[in-house]
Amino acid sequence: MAKSHTWSLYRRLRENDARATALELERRGPKPGSKRIADGVEIIIDESLRRYYLVREHSSFFRIWREICAECEAKGFQPPTRRTVKARLDAMDQREVLRKRRGAEEAGKVFAARPGRLAVSAPLEVVQIDHTTADITLVDHVNRRHCMERHWRDPGP
Repeated sequence: MAKSHTWSLYRRLRENDARATALELERRGPKPGSKRIADGVEIIIDESLRRYYLVREHSSFFRIWREICAECEAKGFQPPTRRTVKARLDAMDQREVLRKRRGAEEAGKVFAARPGRLAVSAPLEVVQIDHTTADITLVDHVNRRHCMERHWRDPGP
């Protein structure tokens, strides 16, 4: 570890009342949800997705992306990548997307709550297994004394 890095860790500890959380690694790169493209490009993407994707007779994603790129170039903006446009599309409310593309009835069928019940008539008729790591403390059932503590993990299937 570099000497300068050691001093920066020491400074972070001192500034945060010696809390260990001050030494947690920070995520590199842009913060989640941050936008790295121009506001004008965001507007073009949003308008194009609403105009070409959120309609009953929708175009293919590739064609919509090409339209967005052409409009950005015409207005002098750097065109977005396909991944950027796909991320904006994925961030849309899927219920609203389905409602605009296939109608409210179809969206209702997909997103409506489906009432039901689980009927159990006998003990152990339904058994669920959780394969997470757990700390188990065994206690004597007579004296309520601590017998054993061990870290147990189900090996799973």
